[in-house]
This record gives sequence, C-alpha cells and structure tokens, in this order.
Amino acid sequence: MRKEQSSTQLAWVALVAAVAVYLAIFATYYPPIAGVEDEGGFINQAVVWSKGATSAEGAGLGDVFDFVESSGRHVPWRNPGRSLIVLPLLLVFGLKWIFVSGAVVHVAIVFVIAATLRRLNVSPLYAVLALFHPTLSLYSRTVMGDAPAGLFLALALFAYTLQSRSGLLCGLAVGAAAVMRTQTGIVLPFVALAILMRDRPLRWRDSAECLLAGGAVGALLAAFNLWMVGNPVGLASKVGFFAMEFIPRNGSFYISALLLWWPGMLVAPFLAPKGVRAGLLALTIPILALLLPYYWFDQGGSFIQTSVLGQRLIQSALPVWIVAYALAIERYALPFLRALVPRPAVWATATVLLIGGCTAQALLFRQHQRHLEHMVDVREWVASHVPSGSLIVGNSTLRKLFGVEGASAVSYRWLAYGYFDETIDNSKELADEQSPWFLATLDKTTPAEEPNAFADYRHRYTLRIVDAPFPDLRIYAGLPARPSALSAAAR
Repeated sequence: MRKEQSSTQLAWVALVAAVAVYLAIFATYYPPIAGVEDEGGFINQAVVWSKGATSAEGAGLGDVFDFVESSGRHVPWRNPGRSLIVLPLLLVFGLKWIFVSGAVVHVAIVFVIAATLRRLNVSPLYAVLALFHPTLSLYSRTVMGDAPAGLFLALALFAYTLQSRSGLLCGLAVGAAAVMRTQTGIVLPFVALAILMRDRPLRWRDSAECLLAGGAVGALLAAFNLWMVGNPVGLASKVGFFAMEFIPRNGSFYISALLLWWPGMLVAPFLAPKGVRAGLLALTIPILALLLPYYWFDQGGSFIQTSVLGQRLIQSALPVWIVAYALAIERYALPFLRALVPRPAVWATATVLLIGGCTAQALLFRQHQRHLEHMVDVREWVASHVPSGSLIVGNSTLRKLFGVEGASAVSYRWLAYGYFDETIDNSKELADEQSPWFLATLDKTTPAEEPNAFADYRHRYTLRIVDAPFPDLRIYAGLPARPSALSAAAR
C-alpha cells in the first residue's frame, strides 16, 4: 500500500512538473497574433461584449470581421462559450493577454483527465498524453471553441464515474460543451443511454436528469442563437455542408490520425473496462460519426502537419479518447512491461518520455511561432504599403490578419474574390469605387498557384503588381473605374 501511495505521489509530482514546463514553453513562445480565421470571430464577439453591446453597431464599430447581418444589425455567430472565457482577460488585462485562456483550458483538461484516472485506479501521470498531444497542444495557442468543449466532455466523463447525481452533472457538462461547440451536443442521448446501461440503482432517474439538464442548457443556447442570428443552431449561411461522398476521404484521414497520435488510440474506447466502456464510447464515437460526412478538415503542407491540424474538429473528443487510451495501456500493455522490465527501469523510461515530450512540444511551439511571426511581418508590410481605408479584394487568409478589432492600427474595406471554387462578381462595387483599390491573396501554407479569379480581374481591370517580399503574398493595385474629381485634377 505504501509503495502504491508513494508511486501515486511521484506521478502527481511528475505531472505537475511537466505542466510547469509546458507553461514555461508557452510563455517563451507566447502567440503574437491570432493565426486562425475562427479566432477573429470569438475574439471580436468578446470585444463587442466588453463594450456593453451585442452588435457591431451597438459597440460603435464598422465592418467587423466574422460577423453576419441579422435583423438589420451585424452580430457575431460563433458559439458564445469561448468568448465568455476570453471576456474577463480582455476586460482586466487587455487584448494581448487573451491567449492565456488557451493555456488555462489545456492545463484544466490535463488535471481533469488525471482526476478521472485516479477515480478509475490508474496513475494520473497518463494525463501527459493530453499535455503532449500535438493537436491539443498546438491549439492551446489559439482562441477556439473545440478544446473548451473537450474540457467539458472530459468533465462529463468524470461525472459519469461518480456514484451520486452523475446524470445531472453529466447533462450539465455536455450542455456546457455545446455552448462551446454546438456539434458536441450530439453526444447527449448517447450519454443518457450509457447511464441507463449501468448496473446501478436509480439509473433511470440519472438518465432522465442527464437528458433534462443537457436539454435545458441546449434550450438556452438555442434561444440565444435565435435572438442573435435568427436560427436556433446559430449557423450563418455558407458555413459548410455534409455529403456522403466525403466519408471515404474523411474516414481514411481520421482513422490514420487516431492511430498515429497516439499509436492505436482509435480502438481504445472499445477495449475499456465494462464499467466505463459505454460512457467512453458515448462521448467519442458520435462525434467521429458526425465529422465523417463533413466537407472539410484542416490541412497543412505535409502529411505530418495535416495529421496534427486535421484533428482540430475532433478535439472535443480527444480528452475522453486519451482516458480510454490510458486505460488500455494500463490493462493490456503495462502488465507485459512490468513482467519484462524492473520497476526502476520503468520509471527511467517514463522520465525519458517526459523529457522527450517536453522537447517535442518546445520544437512544435517554436515552429508555430515562426509561422505566426511571418503573419505579423505580412500584416506590417501590408499596413505600410496599402493606405488605411482602402478597398481590398482578398481572401480570408489575408483578411484574418486584420480581423481582430483593436489589434491593428489600420483598417480596410474588404471584398472576397471567391468562395470555395466560385468567383464572386464585385464589378458593381468596383465600378462605384473612386480611390485606388487592391487585389490580393495570401497562401495558407506553401506558395500556391494564383487563384483562377485573378485572370478575370486582370482581363477586366488595369492592374499593377506590387512587389512584395513574401512568396506567399500576391498583391495588385487597381485604378478606380470612376476617378473622383479631386484625383482627376491631381493627375
């Protein structure tokens, strides 16, 4: 018993030390800019709220990035939960400190997993699998809703292991996850069914409480969405679609990614002990099933990058999946390791893995920091070469650099030259433009071919290429179709 207690205490010490190293790395490579388009929506929502308003007009702002028009006003459409997490930091410390929230969420996930594992009589040190998971780790540097949704689903699993009122707490946790990411609400009926399958007294009451609690939070979220954007699910137009044709591609990706990080993790929920297996499956598999026919997953410039970035949407299920993985290692792999390797060697191996995890995390953060610093350089160059207030016909990758309210000293008027593969006709707007305007695109990863829409613009308008020092930025200056009297006199 003493050896077990000593081993558990040592595991907690090692876990806390690993978290401390993570926080030190995070501080060293503190994000200088929001690097993902979605972040602008979450941050701007909090900015508007910080001004005591719910719309761009109410906050005294102009064209706010990632807002939509509803009932004659421009409003945010992103889930409210992530912005609520950011709001206190924004109000107290200012815009620069909002990225701290990602680190706080990441650390909270780690300790919720550790506490859940201890309830299941497994070492809390397995929680480093969440701390070092490249997708969770990377996106802890962002202001996104997926990881906080994962935190609340992890809390739902913790509640599932409790003996008293677990149904009520499970429902509230799943509801909170949906406030972060609406799609995670799909797990609610499956969690209620998992509670019903347990061999416990009052399971019918617990299952009903789960449905009622989660449904109540969901109803409040639906009412909020209906008030803000006019529909209960809170989706703006053209935000994506589902089709059966995407299942083979997505299935191939998610299966390979979940087998790669961590090796074999995909099947872990099916291998869990009977008492917790239904809960693990209910909190993971429905989310995977929902994403299989979805049109999009994030991609990078290489297979490894895509395997990390592409798990962005499934982040909400990863913390629970990692608990299942820890249980599988403890149940199937560790007995063989203990039989073959002396205990001191096991701890030595764990120490090497911890050091390796911290090193890999530092390298990942450094690489991402270089990417973000490049974005800062592009933003500063554009700001110094394109007059503030100019009209830019550009893509979302470029626009997001100027998307966060208050983060840049300049502002522009924006039009998109295309959506998916469709070219947008901006001829009417450009015909009315009386000042020089710009056509620009910033590649997301490695420099790609010029968009097809650019050929049409070069055919229609007189464009002059602007030499930019970045291979992924292409920018043209266009003359106004209707020169103003002032500009004509100047010429």
